[in-house]
Amino acid sequence: MGYYITDKYLKGLHGIEIGPGAHNDYGLENVVNVGLDISLFRNEEVNVCGTYKELDVIAHGDSLPFEDESYDYVFSSHVIEHMPNFIKAIEEWIRVIKPEGYIIIVCPQRFALAEDAALPLTTWPHILEDFKNDETVETHPGHKYGHYHIFTSETLVKYMNRVSKGRIWLQEIEDPDKKCGNGFILVYKKENK
Repeated sequence: MGYYITDKYLKGLHGIEIGPGAHNDYGLENVVNVGLDISLFRNEEVNVCGTYKELDVIAHGDSLPFEDESYDYVFSSHVIEHMPNFIKAIEEWIRVIKPEGYIIIVCPQRFALAEDAALPLTTWPHILEDFKNDETVETHPGHKYGHYHIFTSETLVKYMNRVSKGRIWLQEIEDPDKKCGNGFILVYKKENK
């Protein structure tokens, strides 16, 4: 069984889940699980979450090995904050979804983790600098594979609008999310050319 947002927008569609997690399953069907080599996270994932999903494709979320406009959606849950190059990731997600396809992002609440509470919100100049420097998990200053960015639903919507330039449109915000309560959900739909 899925979650009402994924059931509402993604039922019957074929998509990509970036960084799939088994501990908070959204019931996606007909999905390609994409992420980094699970062995990098296996010990941490098992300790924190108790389980993990196997990957179908090993790739960075900002460099997907798929054709343009080849999938109906990109779904990510608690992943965008781990993307060192926010602009590159969003551009890539827009690239791979078909016209009228969806991008659904579940992002942690500002104070969901104690480690994040002391960190400042990510600014637009920071995001631009990461893009200019083509930051990766290997080069971005900060904790490797940690939270490179801290967002609120308001800041993430603002930054998504700046990157998308009208190619995707906000359909729904759930803040806080009703599934676990530790995040918020943004649903975007790609314009039909």
